[in-house]
Amino acid sequence: MYINHVTLSTGHTARTSRADVTDETIKTLSPWLDAALAHKDDYPLPGTLGARDGYVMSASLMHGGLVCHVGQLESGPLVSFAVAKRSRQSGELWAWMCAQYGSRAGLTAPGTPWCAVALRPSFALQHGSSAWIGDFERCVAWTWLER
Repeated sequence: MYINHVTLSTGHTARTSRADVTDETIKTLSPWLDAALAHKDDYPLPGTLGARDGYVMSASLMHGGLVCHVGQLESGPLVSFAVAKRSRQSGELWAWMCAQYGSRAGLTAPGTPWCAVALRPSFALQHGSSAWIGDFERCVAWTWLER
């Protein structure tokens, strides 16, 4: 099984296999994701990203899928992403993401499961976040899919 990981502004798509995320990562992120969903506000990322570097994520459910916003309190969201597990969640969630954040012309939703990512304006200003944020999105997506 794989996830179609799509960047809305560029149309770049990558397939991510479940084998790319360790069982230990999912085991660690599962209770953290539950807490982030229950918190309903900015919630510190796990480990040093949250404790030392001040990164946070807000998470909510929309149209049956997961919607997350990752950033720092002082600079705002770096990325927003949504995860659709099944085709019945895909249409409305994809339409919402494209309406909120735009997409490359002609881009359509890939087959499920997918993770659609919108790069926010502050992303370009945060040097070094691109080195880890894509991996984090994939890890959260797989954690969500395995719930």
